[in-house]
Amino acid sequence: MKQLALPIDTPNMRPILPFLVLFYGLFLLSGLKAEEAGTVTDPALIKVLDEYIESRGGQARLVQVASLTYTGAIFEGDKKVFEIVNVQKQPNMSRVVLEQGNMRMVIGYDGIRAWVRRELDGQRLPRMELGLEERDVVIREADFIDPLIHYKRSGYTYTLLNDARVQGTPCYVVEVQRPNMPGKEVFYLEKETGTLLKRVVTFPSDSGEKVISSLYSDYRFVEGIPIAYEVRTRSGDGEEQVILWDSVIPNKGVFDSYFSDR
Repeated sequence: MKQLALPIDTPNMRPILPFLVLFYGLFLLSGLKAEEAGTVTDPALIKVLDEYIESRGGQARLVQVASLTYTGAIFEGDKKVFEIVNVQKQPNMSRVVLEQGNMRMVIGYDGIRAWVRRELDGQRLPRMELGLEERDVVIREADFIDPLIHYKRSGYTYTLLNDARVQGTPCYVVEVQRPNMPGKEVFYLEKETGTLLKRVVTFPSDSGEKVISSLYSDYRFVEGIPIAYEVRTRSGDGEEQVILWDSVIPNKGVFDSYFSDR
């Protein structure tokens, strides 16, 4: 099944889950609620996570980022398939706008409810409810910042796996599992710099286990925080998309109501 060209150009837009997972693998912004207790006690894992936090600009700098607005495009090969704007706000709100010609899709999460809206020629189409798997994908990626950044207070399960290489580069490997949500995320962190090079998301679906792999590159500093401006994401069946961000703007004033299905 085609993974990216279908959410807007098919009549009922029902096969949205594969696209959602591929898209959300294209960037890394997920986080945790501050009141939850941390569970990491392994000294080796703590060292790896602390080095990663420093590579992302340090905890003091990260907490100053209240929101991020990404603008760019998604490509299949040389073909641009979507213009995209993604806005995220602390602690766990997200709104993604995809446009292709006269068609538009908006995917959002206001911290309580995940939703999707379709528009054609500026007119709203009938509401399409998200299934449980689709909802989980949206909620998983709506949380702000990164599950590794907030390991001390997340309540998630973190495991240091055996070292691996990403395109020849030695990496630490950290697995993250979220309570009450199926699947897992595996992060590959460059040993020398702590930079995130790769992320693999595995989760169950109606058609069997899904595996989505993302490679991060072209890091640029935004307010002292390195952000990957190019992300190449591949599904288990070989479909590949690339996102190229044109700009990433921090702390652009956004009201909470922007993330609700108005």
